[in-house]
Amino acid sequence: LVSAQQPFPDTVALNTFAMEHICGKPAIAGLARLADQAAAEGDAIAAHILLKSADDLYAILRDALQALPIRDLENVRVLLWGSVLVHCAPVAARVRQRLRADFSLGAEYPAGSALEESLRVARSSADMS
Repeated sequence: LVSAQQPFPDTVALNTFAMEHICGKPAIAGLARLADQAAAEGDAIAAHILLKSADDLYAILRDALQALPIRDLENVRVLLWGSVLVHCAPVAARVRQRLRADFSLGAEYPAGSALEESLRVARSSADMS
């Protein structure tokens, strides 16, 4: 699948592409969609890539939750953002599963854009102070 979208003769060429486009989110996101499709078709390596990606994303979320100055996370609202979490069901499912297992928290998608939700939270925080 990847070769059909991008002609990579070997893994070195694929790695070079990733390093050259590390800040080019659309190019990298396109590869995530391919991995999702390949995993859905039974490709074990693609499934492993998605699982590793989910665990890496979860580690960032876990660290952020543990760094919060509150210990009672019962009322913490976790929102999922980003193309991989929004468009790649296996990754989102794994992140949600680990979040539920480790913190007894669920996760949801914001009703609007990330910017709109951030502004809403900032305004409600300002109203509370």
